[in-house]
Amino acid sequence: MARLIALAAATLGIAELCPAAAQKTAPAQAAPLPVARCELGNSNGETYKGPCIFTLGARGSFSVARPGNARIIDDDVLVLVTIVRPGVADVTSRTRTGTTLNWGRARRATTSTACWRGTDFWICVYA
Repeated sequence: MARLIALAAATLGIAELCPAAAQKTAPAQAAPLPVARCELGNSNGETYKGPCIFTLGARGSFSVARPGNARIIDDDVLVLVTIVRPGVADVTSRTRTGTTLNWGRARRATTSTACWRGTDFWICVYA
C-alpha cells in the first residue's frame, strides 16, 4: 500500500505529501501518464466525470487522480482502491495537505466491472 501511494504521489508531482515517494523515486524521469476516464460520486451529491491518471498496483489495486494535482472530489486529490479479496476493496483518499481519509469498503458493481460501490460513494474507471 505504501508503495502504491508513493508511486501515485510521485506520478502526480505531490511527493512532498508522501515522504516515501520522495525517497524512492528519481525526479524528472516520469513515464507517460496513463489517462483514463473516471466517474466518482458520493452521497453529498459531489461528482467528478472526466479524465484521470490511473496507476495500477498489486492484485488489481489502483489509484486515480486528476492531472495537475486538481481536486477530484471533495478536497481529495488522490483516491486509492485497495483490493482486499476478489470483488471487495477498501477505498481511501489523500487531500492536498496529506490527510488520509477512509471512504470505507466497496464491492465491485454487478452492472459494470469498471465500477466499485460503497455505502455512500461510487467510483468507475474506464481505460
